[in-house]
Amino acid sequence: MTLNEKTAYLKGLADGLKLDENDDYALVLKKIIEVLDDVAMTVSDLEEKTDELDAYIEEIDEDLGAVEEEIYGGECDCGCCDDECDCDCDCDDDDDDDEYDEFDDDDFDDDFDDDDDVVFEVNCPCCEETICLPSTIDLAHVICPACGEEFSCIYDECEDDECGCCCHCDDEEDEEEDED
Repeated sequence: MTLNEKTAYLKGLADGLKLDENDDYALVLKKIIEVLDDVAMTVSDLEEKTDELDAYIEEIDEDLGAVEEEIYGGECDCGCCDDECDCDCDCDDDDDDDEYDEFDDDDFDDDFDDDDDVVFEVNCPCCEETICLPSTIDLAHVICPACGEEFSCIYDECEDDECGCCCHCDDEEDEEEDED
């Protein structure tokens, strides 16, 4: 029995009692049944919308599965493809980048220009944060977005005590003096 059917049944019972409409208790009972009827209708509408959303999510999940199958391929030849794989297929190796080897440059947009979008990944010598630098940046004057310090990605052996290059050469000399 649905919620709507139950409230209709209660309404029928109340009408069958032939309650005096001038009685306060009968009036309260009828108003409660009306509120229950409204709640039942709202719940029914929400259930319908939830069913529609569930169906839509299932469609999206199936489409996503098809996209994943196209991009990442199916299971490996061994058929196991889980984290507990004991064979030599490397399907449990998360660090393996071979899954991208099947793509060639024709799979990507022709407007992509490799020279314009090259990115260098470096560690800031001051805060040791890993930052990405575009190929167009002046590597001699890089400002770390994490700590704001300027440093150079082009190093010669620094011999200036107060060079300000953030290469920690001052720290190394201080450590050598402390050891003496």
